[in-house]
Amino acid sequence: MKWQSITPAAMFAASLVLFGASVAAQQPADRTPDATPNLPQDKYIWLEDVSSPRSLAWVQAENARTAAVLEADPRFAAYQADALKIAEDPNRLPMPQLRGDDVYNFWRDAEHTHGLLRKTTLANYLTAKPDWHTVIDYDALGKQDNVKWVSKGLSCLYPDDEFCMVSISSGGEDADTMREFDLKTGKFVEGGFVLPHSKQNVSWLDKDTLLVARDWGPGTMTASGYPFIVKQWKRGTPLTDAKEVFRGQPADISAAGYTAHDAQGDVLTIFHRAVTFFESEEFVQTPSGLQQLTIPSKASVAGLIDGRVLLSIEQDWTPAGSKQSFVQGSVLEMSLKELLADPAHLKPKIVFAPTAQEFLDSADTTKTRLLITTQPRAWPRLCLHAHRKGLVEEAARRAGQRHRRHRLHGRRQRYLLPQHHRLPHAVVAVARQRHHGQPQAGEDSACAV
Repeated sequence: MKWQSITPAAMFAASLVLFGASVAAQQPADRTPDATPNLPQDKYIWLEDVSSPRSLAWVQAENARTAAVLEADPRFAAYQADALKIAEDPNRLPMPQLRGDDVYNFWRDAEHTHGLLRKTTLANYLTAKPDWHTVIDYDALGKQDNVKWVSKGLSCLYPDDEFCMVSISSGGEDADTMREFDLKTGKFVEGGFVLPHSKQNVSWLDKDTLLVARDWGPGTMTASGYPFIVKQWKRGTPLTDAKEVFRGQPADISAAGYTAHDAQGDVLTIFHRAVTFFESEEFVQTPSGLQQLTIPSKASVAGLIDGRVLLSIEQDWTPAGSKQSFVQGSVLEMSLKELLADPAHLKPKIVFAPTAQEFLDSADTTKTRLLITTQPRAWPRLCLHAHRKGLVEEAARRAGQRHRRHRLHGRRQRYLLPQHHRLPHAVVAVARQRHHGQPQAGEDSACAV
């Protein structure tokens, strides 16, 4: 693997600089010198145009200045060599992702700097040296299209994952292009869905329908540069004919639509409005139309299992008309039927709460065992193993939690929390105590049983 023309230190510095420029660009209009004459003029106001030649030249100069300081440290060379050795180690764990009956893995090495999407069977994956078959070679695709494509993941149709929207980004920028891909044939679908370059996200409603949030033209992106309008797009129709189904506000961070499924065939369509970086509103599609959930602003729907909706809350909450309170960091569940009938009067129950005693009571009451582990370059994982039928859910989130994946396999239930969920130390300690330490040899590294 090559670092191309910039060192890891410079890459990190660049990210900090670009973040600063992005924050500057996101300031509301009433913070500008014209609107507030008593404030001193911001000499860096020109950084609001983050793509201008002047801004990019400034970033390059700051990168060079920062890299010079870091690289002068006598420890830098050794740290860089160690990091590169780990990244290129051919024996590192190939992180698995179950899709249909196969195990998929995204892999990068010195020969494939932009990576491979590859697959093998579950039985073969469990061997010492799995026999991998390439599904998408991103380096080869880039050469074919004359674009340095960077993989930004897949969004696949539940439950078989046969059809997926492949997200590819030119040089790794925030905006991407999406193309429909058939995992069974290993080819892009001729005449299939194609979403051109934009900051966007997508979710499948069914085989012929997508929920799409993207740049629909002037006035359809937030001040942060992300979409706030979600439309429903039917196969075989022009993208311009997509029908609007949800709208946030221009001052929001973003908006998106997605679906959650369980093994019994239940489906929940959810629309997420990110009002700020930390606060949001959740809406669900009900028989009577779209309704907002009466949940805290720092809470989100995290999955659907056995007709029960999982809710993660990041602030203390006492539901209206209820005497029961829930503490920050709790995971709750509620009936999908009750939710769809009356989302304004939720009756959640605790799956677990971030105190040792509440955790034990919850685990014993629901006959559920929990184990939390952390894996390198992964997010914290909360694994639930319940003694009920059809219980395995895997909810995987991509960058920034705008995308959620829901998967059910066999009888084991797995729920993966996005990285921004902070798991309390008390829960971790109790989980380890209940499982007598770390997973033993031969156990699933993500979820001991």
